[in-house]
Amino acid sequence: MAAIKENVSKDGKIISYRVRACVGRDGAGKQVWRSVTISIEQVEDEALKQGFERLTPARQKKIINRLADAWETSEKEQFLRTPSARDKSRVTVKDFIEKTWIPIYVEDGKKSPNSVKFFKNTSKPIIDFMGGKRMNQVDAELCSRFVTYLNTVERERGGGPLSQTSRMHIFGTLRNILRTARRWKYIQTDPTEDMTRGERPSREKRPVAFLTESEAQQFLDALQEEPLKWRAYFTLLLMTGMRRGEAVALQWSDIDDGKDTGAPTITISKNAVMDKSQPTGRLIKQTKTGEIRTVPISEATLQMLRELKQETECNMEITLKPSAFVFCDEANPYLCMYPTSPTRRMEVIVKRHGLKKCSVHELRRTFATLALQAKVDPKTVAAITGHADTATLFKYYTGTDAEQKRKAVAGLEAALKNEKNE
Repeated sequence: MAAIKENVSKDGKIISYRVRACVGRDGAGKQVWRSVTISIEQVEDEALKQGFERLTPARQKKIINRLADAWETSEKEQFLRTPSARDKSRVTVKDFIEKTWIPIYVEDGKKSPNSVKFFKNTSKPIIDFMGGKRMNQVDAELCSRFVTYLNTVERERGGGPLSQTSRMHIFGTLRNILRTARRWKYIQTDPTEDMTRGERPSREKRPVAFLTESEAQQFLDALQEEPLKWRAYFTLLLMTGMRRGEAVALQWSDIDDGKDTGAPTITISKNAVMDKSQPTGRLIKQTKTGEIRTVPISEATLQMLRELKQETECNMEITLKPSAFVFCDEANPYLCMYPTSPTRRMEVIVKRHGLKKCSVHELRRTFATLALQAKVDPKTVAAITGHADTATLFKYYTGTDAEQKRKAVAGLEAALKNEKNE
């Protein structure tokens, strides 16, 4: 990420910004730096282009950051196309990952700390196995040998063999590295494209885990003995198919009581995640798909949320504003609770009431599965749960249980008997 320094006049006014960034490394592996001065007039012109007549300090900061990012991206792309960029034919896999891919692609300032950590961790086995090879020596055979290495040699931290999911993630990082190398002209082709589907690690196929209708009812019954906050939270997940973080990020302004339309709804536009780089340890961002959706809720669920609001106001001795979080921090209603709190609470509820083992995410799968079993249109279920298409919905979020299978067999048998009688 570019470093930005303010240049001020004698009277303390900002007259320009000095922007400096590393655009890559030369043939000796040394960092290559570029710098530029952006005048305050350029910032003001950009503000006018965006329709802002008044340039507040906060808006000025956003605009200079945007201009600096655009300049840095342009300079990096230009450097990669010049002969001054180091001799790419001699760059090793280890050097490309550690000195180019991680600094430029992974640590670009746009990825979350968890994503940066993920890429760094999953690139380590790649460096261990093929780090000494030149980038142009990586072919389909070497990639196939790497898959064998993951299957037979590489180990988890606990000493056991890698899980299928771990192998898939590591191989996915390799493909990311090779695709980036091809785009930046370090290699001509991505050798993993020559590998067959059976040669690549794939996601382990497991039965979709969900609660049956009777198990879901047992879960709801158990919630009646839990605090109102958790009763409302888990009921909301089970009845709407919301993601864990989406419910955590809900604010009272997102709830429409339906007085004008006759049908209460919730607008889902945000997602809460853990982020240690934030002072509060949590971050509110856009939803997983980046889309905003509106889902209906029942009058009973709406009433439960109203009771929760009254309880929160009573306990905190305040009147909540629309910007307060529905499932807030115990000490601050304008700060959401930790996104990991529901996971721990779910474990407590399951153990306390002797329920079937169930994760928070499985409530989302339960909603989708039971809705489809109730003959709800798949497109409607996908729209409510926020899936881009029904293919993902059917692949990961719907399952069958023994009762449904018995009904299917009985239904087919009845249909055949009726046809025979006719």
